[in-house]
Amino acid sequence: MGKNKKSNFDGIVSFDMPIHIKNDNEEDISIYGLLFNKKERHGDDLWIWELGRFLCYLQGAERVQNNGGGLAPEVFYTPSGRMIKLDIGLKNLICRLMIDKCIGYRIIEFIEPLEIRSDEADDIFIISDEFIGKCIQTQVL
Repeated sequence: MGKNKKSNFDGIVSFDMPIHIKNDNEEDISIYGLLFNKKERHGDDLWIWELGRFLCYLQGAERVQNNGGGLAPEVFYTPSGRMIKLDIGLKNLICRLMIDKCIGYRIIEFIEPLEIRSDEADDIFIISDEFIGKCIQTQVL
């Protein structure tokens, strides 16, 4: 277990079900949610739209891997190895195709920044369902 560390994140997006992505070592990583900063969220009129598009991208990435393809930053690989660069137009298309199948989520904001252990999150990705449970228990209504 890693040490608790104060973060600059004071909000989470908790997914109704985890998204599974394989890392570079082909290990399955479960993503239970996302971390965010309230000030940035409230300052961005398109944040909810961008969140929906990002969730569709994550589910698309999960589907690509489940069908034998691969991932790299801004790239999907087909099972035959063909590289598909994910430009803005393709990301919007993925969103339009996946939006009806998008997982549910809830947004939770906190008064203070969250304390996060290294085994609970990787960058903005929440990789611990226990962390989600802890956040939900301490939720400020």
